[in-house]
Amino acid sequence: IEVSGVLNVVDSVKIALQFNQELKAVMQEVTVAKGREIEVVSHLFPKVVALGNYSHLDERPSLIFAGQKYPLGYLDNYSVDVQVRQPIFHGGALRAQAYIAGLMRFMTDEKVRGQTQKTIFETIKTYYDILLTKNLVYVYQQALLSAQKHLKIAENRRTVGMASQYEVLRFEVEMYN
Repeated sequence: IEVSGVLNVVDSVKIALQFNQELKAVMQEVTVAKGREIEVVSHLFPKVVALGNYSHLDERPSLIFAGQKYPLGYLDNYSVDVQVRQPIFHGGALRAQAYIAGLMRFMTDEKVRGQTQKTIFETIKTYYDILLTKNLVYVYQQALLSAQKHLKIAENRRTVGMASQYEVLRFEVEMYN
């Protein structure tokens, strides 16, 4: 990421949403929930299984009976098996699974929304906390300059006898606080 100039709050939020690992993890949960929905719906449709087999024999099988050889098969053998399955009734299990999968999808969508809101809130809060800290540093610097000026005035007044040592000490303490 390259930011030129001052980073504003909108750009901060965009960057945070783009690179927040917690948000990415929650978004992966949405992908899992979508896959679960597809899986549940796929159980409602017929399933077709096709198997094929081929074998080549080096020698043709035969039966020897009464001294005579009778061929029984072929050198090349093929077989095909096709199965079709259609669920008719599962006691409401498929409907319940579809309902639960839909709820899980809704829940993960809400998790994404919640994590997005959390990321936005934390980014904005941190952004303004940093600005506040920057301004507090400026205020404390100004207070230090003011205390140093008061100390200098109190020391000057002390040297001419218009202030006591107590006033000088009071401004020294104020400056160090």
